[in-house]
Amino acid sequence: MTVLSLLACEPVPVIWAALAGPGLTLSWAWKGLAALACVVIIKSLVFAGYARMGWIRGFAMMILGNVVSTIPGLVIGVLMGAGPLSALLVGLALLYGTSLLAGRAFDKGFRKTSWSWLTASRFASLSTLFGLGSGILLILITKGTLANLPPLLFLSLKALAFFFLMLCSIGITIGFEAGAVLFLAGHRTVKPQHVLSAAVRANLVVFFAAFLLAALAALPIRMRRSDFLWPYPL
Repeated sequence: MTVLSLLACEPVPVIWAALAGPGLTLSWAWKGLAALACVVIIKSLVFAGYARMGWIRGFAMMILGNVVSTIPGLVIGVLMGAGPLSALLVGLALLYGTSLLAGRAFDKGFRKTSWSWLTASRFASLSTLFGLGSGILLILITKGTLANLPPLLFLSLKALAFFFLMLCSIGITIGFEAGAVLFLAGHRTVKPQHVLSAAVRANLVVFFAAFLLAALAALPIRMRRSDFLWPYPL
């Protein structure tokens, strides 16, 4: 898998990787662009309904926010590639910097709320820890180091790797999209709390409604392939 095969808004690449396995290629990804466009439209509509900036303006802002979220897609792609340790370390450095930028939206949106503890630096640290955990697990899985483990334990570890990666991915996506909207729309014309709340809702709706259900529906077929979660023939 290459980084270029993950050029899309997050958290789309992580779900695509789970569905396609190591066979994910740029040509395969292009075939899903129509579905990706539908997902972006749904996300933008949900965002516009909660952002309190008008439907047309909110819709357009989230479309642009999805373009910006291609940046964390590249960073997550570095970790998803499960390459050598040096690549992982470079990916983690990029991940921390990217998370720090995305976390600035949390500084503004969570101010004077119960989530005010989630500052940009803390978010970057948590994202890096999640990225490190998922990166190490994916490297061990890809190299076959864990192939001799009991099937249930192997499955649990790979699911944990994708879970860590998904938390990191969604958090960065929300931060980048909310930050892009605040920058493009102007801080004086919109409230950061409304923008961040709308971005959270939009991403959760897209994740659970559009991608998680699709991934679960594909599991029976994918689990019969040796290159997915299960290393043993069923």
